[in-house]
Amino acid sequence: MTSVIGLFPAGLNETNYSIGENYSAVSVNDMYAYIAREAQLCKTSKEWEKFLKTIPDSKPNIEKADNVLFNTDNWGSPIEGNIYITKKSNDGIYGLKIGSSNSQNYTAQILIWKSVSPNDWTGGVDNISGINIETAWPLAKEYKDRFHEKYYFEIFNPNPKIDEAGWNKMQDDLDDWLYDLKVELDENEDNNGHGNDINNIDISNPGHIK
Repeated sequence: MTSVIGLFPAGLNETNYSIGENYSAVSVNDMYAYIAREAQLCKTSKEWEKFLKTIPDSKPNIEKADNVLFNTDNWGSPIEGNIYITKKSNDGIYGLKIGSSNSQNYTAQILIWKSVSPNDWTGGVDNISGINIETAWPLAKEYKDRFHEKYYFEIFNPNPKIDEAGWNKMQDDLDDWLYDLKVELDENEDNNGHGNDINNIDISNPGHIK
């Protein structure tokens, strides 16, 4: 009996994590939808650059986040789904609450910050920005004792601009791809006699020969 009872805490902990993970994933999708929609409202590159400045460049300070989120007087109205703005939302700190005002079944912190996207080939004009989102729950526990999930997305300038360096890099990347493709086609002809037949190219994976 003792050994069976001993399984209960681990099982409950796993259940709490699974429930929280589901809430986390749904809420992160809501958060991303909100950010992406705001990005799409940018009509010019200047508006895009101004919008990016509203997202911090590094992960928000945990102690500051806890000081803000522990006091629900710092919470404002929901901006998307169950995500609430706070007095420090400009610092990337948001609250997440699911349940009635009398019974908060799930509370968590959402931290967001931006980072340089490895996919931005536009000459450093920041037409693409990486968005990092971290959720941690439940708020009643210290940060180190909470469950954590991290997510990464990218948002795009709806009015991109490409400088000369960006065009040159794009052309160089295209030239490299065409060269690699020609090499594979030649190797394919030498190895199995298929020849440089465009039908042997798997277009779902550029440069790959069937």
